[in-house]
Amino acid sequence: LNDPATTKISTSLFVGSVSVYKRQQKSNRQPDNTSVYSSSLSNIVDFEEGKAGIREILEAHFQALYGYSNISILWDAAQNTLSLFLNDNAINTADELWSFTSLAFKNEYVMSYPHIWKTQPNCPQSYVGVIINLARQLGGIVTREQIDDYFARIKQRSPINAMVIRQGLLMFYGSKHFILTEMVELTNERCTAIKAALDKLFERENVSYIVLRDISFEWFSTLPAIKNGCNWTALLLQESIRLRPDIGYRVVFSGLEGQALDTLGAAIVPNNSDISCFADLVHQYCQDKAILGKKMATEELRILLRDMGMLEGNELIYNLHKALKDCRFAFTDENKMVKILER
Repeated sequence: LNDPATTKISTSLFVGSVSVYKRQQKSNRQPDNTSVYSSSLSNIVDFEEGKAGIREILEAHFQALYGYSNISILWDAAQNTLSLFLNDNAINTADELWSFTSLAFKNEYVMSYPHIWKTQPNCPQSYVGVIINLARQLGGIVTREQIDDYFARIKQRSPINAMVIRQGLLMFYGSKHFILTEMVELTNERCTAIKAALDKLFERENVSYIVLRDISFEWFSTLPAIKNGCNWTALLLQESIRLRPDIGYRVVFSGLEGQALDTLGAAIVPNNSDISCFADLVHQYCQDKAILGKKMATEELRILLRDMGMLEGNELIYNLHKALKDCRFAFTDENKMVKILER
C-alpha cells in the first residue's frame, strides 16, 4: 500500500472524486452513490486507519463541545495525530480534508461547511445554530462571555450581537445575556396575554407612556410563565415587543446611532400614540412636570430623565442635544443650556 505508484494513482482518483463532489454541491444536489466514491475511497492509502483516526477526533470533539465540531479544529487535530495519513494521500489543506471527510462520513455525521454535527441538529446548521445548541446545554440562557469563550474553543470568529438576534431565534434577556426565543414561546395566545397585561397597566396608571425601568417585579409576574422558571425582565419585554409588533405597543429609544443593541429603551407607548420619538417623549414628560418654558442646564435635564428611569447612568451625558434635535428644545451656550419651549 505504500508503493509510490499506488499512492500516486489513489491520489489522482481521490482528487477526481473531490472535483465531482464539489460540482455536485454547487448544483445543490446530493452526490449520487456511484462507483466513483467507492473506487476513490477504496484506493486511499490506509483508508480504514485514517477514517478511524478522524472518527476518534470527532467523537472527542462531540463529547467536549455538545455534539459539535468543525473543519478548523478537525484539521488542527488531524495534523497532529494523522500527519502520515494526510501526507500519504496528499491532503494538504483543511478544504481537502473536508472533501475527504464529507465522502467518508456522508452517511454517519451531519456536515454543512464548516460545521460537523454528530446527529441532525434541531436548529439551523449555522453559527446561530451553534449558539442555540450552546444555550440549550446551559438551560436556555447564554452570556456574551460564554459565547466568546465557546467560539474561541472551536476556533471561529464569534458572531456580533446583531447576527445573534437577526433571525429572531435568540433574544436579549439582559445586558450581554441572550435567551432562546423558544423558551419565551411568543405564540398568538401568549402575546394576547402580554397585550392584556400592558393594557391593564396603562389603564391603572392612566399615563401616555410607561418607563421600562419603572415596571415592578410584581407586574412582570403577571405575564405568561417562561420555561425553566426564568423571570421576565424589562429587556425581554422590549425584545418581545420588537419581535411581535402585533402586541400593540412599541418602545421609544433615544435614537442615537451606535448604541448597543441591548440598551434598554426609554419607555413603552401604544402603537397609536402621538409619541413617536424621544423628543416627543421628553416634551411630554416636561409638560407633565410643568417645566415647559423653563431654561435649565442640559445636565440638569439629563439627570431628571435619568432619575425618571428614561436613561441609565451616564447615558447621553454629552449627547442629549443630539438626541433632542427638535425645535421644542433650544440649546445654547455650546449646548450646555436648554430652554424647553411649549411647541
